[in-house]
Amino acid sequence: SMDGTVDDSVLIGYRAGANVTSNFYNVAIGSNALYSNKTGNSNTAIGYRALYTEGSRGSNVAIGHNALQYQSGSSGISSDNTAIGANAGEDVTTATRLTLVGSNAGVDITTGGYSTMVGWRAGYNTTTGASNTFLGNYAGHTNTTGYDNVAIGGSVMYDGTVAHDNVAVGNDALYNIGKTAAAGNSVGVGNGAGKYATGSYNTFVGSSAGVGGT
Repeated sequence: SMDGTVDDSVLIGYRAGANVTSNFYNVAIGSNALYSNKTGNSNTAIGYRALYTEGSRGSNVAIGHNALQYQSGSSGISSDNTAIGANAGEDVTTATRLTLVGSNAGVDITTGGYSTMVGWRAGYNTTTGASNTFLGNYAGHTNTTGYDNVAIGGSVMYDGTVAHDNVAVGNDALYNIGKTAAAGNSVGVGNGAGKYATGSYNTFVGSSAGVGGT
């Protein structure tokens, strides 16, 4: 219901931007895209239910079926979230400054912000864990509350849930870190480096280095 001032916006699709009242610079393309937005500015929502719930925050990009579907928050605060891929960032609520690229990337994130997750199911189970960088298919897949991790490679840091402050580079590197208890400050560089390690303060360099685990 455009009962205010709506400028420089593009709304295409069944109920796309259906509730806009007073905003500008929005693009909504797809059935129910940007459906609840009233006053948020500079949003781009492309795909079925992309940015569906967001009512007031701006500066978001959601491209893909259900991308950022449940995002919502305080009026006047820019979210600065980017989610590209089917279900990317689907469960995000108040998290900000996320970059999620890939089908199901960061799909379970709720409030954990400031992360970059690129790859199919990268950071798939992360909920409140913040400031993570997961690059690669399945990177950081089962992480839930772990934070401040850098993981680059396929299935890198795959099976941990509460890891923090780790750096893992290489396929399957630090695969199990943080699986059984909080673990941090470890480095694994090389395919399979520290694959079975679950503890803290370890350094593994080289393919399959320390593969027996500590």
